Amino acid sequence: MFWNSLVSEWMKVRKSSLWFLIPVGPLLGLLLGWLNVHTGETHPDAQGQAEVHDWLWMYPQMLGTYAVLFLPLVAGVYASLLCRFEHLNGGWKQLLALPVSRSTLYLTKLVYLLGMLALTQFLWLAGVLIFGLCLQVEGSIPWTELGKSGFSGWLTLVPLAALQLWVATVWKNFGLPFALNVILAIPGMLLLNAEKYRVYYLWSQPYLGMSPTHGGILNLAPISFWLVLGGSLVLVAAGWTHFVKRDVQH
Repeated sequence: MFWNSLVSEWMKVRKSSLWFLIPVGPLLGLLLGWLNVHTGETHPDAQGQAEVHDWLWMYPQMLGTYAVLFLPLVAGVYASLLCRFEHLNGGWKQLLALPVSRSTLYLTKLVYLLGMLALTQFLWLAGVLIFGLCLQVEGSIPWTELGKSGFSGWLTLVPLAALQLWVATVWKNFGLPFALNVILAIPGMLLLNAEKYRVYYLWSQPYLGMSPTHGGILNLAPISFWLVLGGSLVLVAAGWTHFVKRDVQH
């Protein structure tokens, strides 16, 4: 039943404009990252004699705006577009009339949303690698750090994705969830330098997860890991419960 639901959803989204939007976030992030790299400061090597332009210098320079702004925003856009078909012409009522449980339908939407975010992360990391190779960045490619960064960034998006899918299933207007997402993402940017408080804010977690800290749980500090895990469980359960029990009028 779940597989059939996945196939049915694919028939709807395969020709969607979503696929054209997926590269937008990584490309904008890479563009701003390129500007940061060219204006950023270098740091001396261990002997303090030379400036080092290695991968672990370049990567954080490119990360900020993408992780703290674009990732949360594209998650909201994906969620809204995944639900847009159902919001048009009584689509929810027709969909829920099918012999498929509401739980299956909601989980299908969530799987597609997380899959699109995983693809976004892959494109971002591929772009960083290409960018670094073109710049002839010094040193070997830190595959482990980049892999942990990409996966941790995706993991920290799960509670945000769950919240935004919940909102997208309720609000028909595309602009409302997007505006809410922008409003909530801005404090994440302001909290980047507030180490004491940023670990408690969900919109800051993608940046913290993708920063190469060389420690913690899956590149996350313990408090961030448990916040992400707890937030994911609570928001997935809340969105699912509301979707299963609410009365759909359109």
